[in-house]
Amino acid sequence: MLKKLAAGFVGAAALVAFASPAAAHVTVSPGEASADGFATVTFTVGHGCEDSPTTSVSVTIPDGIDATTPGVNPGWAIERETAPLDDADASGEPDEATERVATVTWTAEPGNALPSDELTFFAMSVRMPDDAGETLYFPVVQTCEEGTARWIEIPEGDDEPEFPAPGVVLTASTGGHGGGDASETEDENVDTSNLATSSDVDGIRTLAIVAIAVGAVGIVLGVIALLTRRSTA
Repeated sequence: MLKKLAAGFVGAAALVAFASPAAAHVTVSPGEASADGFATVTFTVGHGCEDSPTTSVSVTIPDGIDATTPGVNPGWAIERETAPLDDADASGEPDEATERVATVTWTAEPGNALPSDELTFFAMSVRMPDDAGETLYFPVVQTCEEGTARWIEIPEGDDEPEFPAPGVVLTASTGGHGGGDASETEDENVDTSNLATSSDVDGIRTLAIVAIAVGAVGIVLGVIALLTRRSTA
């Protein structure tokens, strides 16, 4: 009986530690951001074209975001496509912005394509519009050496599409800039090399659960040992 109980608890701990579904979706973190403020959003990109390495990732910036600064990924070039601002000053004064970044594309330089069994992160600093309660979707096109995965479908109702576009829910503004000082986020590219991600948090949570499970095994074994000693006394 003792061996069966121990094996059961150890097996449960192993399942918690190693059962991780292979999520191919391109996701964005955080899932919520303050309206009318700056935030750094990070896109997690893994496999999406079967076994073919990823060579470029293109993110469409939603309407309403008028300031975008893409993060630097070593070995990947950055290209920006712009579009006219809806409320741009027709006078064309030098101090008045007339364009916004509409698309950001990271392209792997030779020898730096993302293998199909690995993942990486692409970050950007954006100024969110003052639309609390709305969800902003960032359609992503993932191009591989063979094939393309288009994460561009906007969810409708409770049904999740097969290739959903990553989305960020805007929460009520808390004042300030939401993700940092505007002078820092607008003028410099974001370095993502030391950026904590949702996968890091998931890993820490998994380790904590495993520690609890192992601790439970120890408690059960201790109780059984105590009862065994009493019954034989």
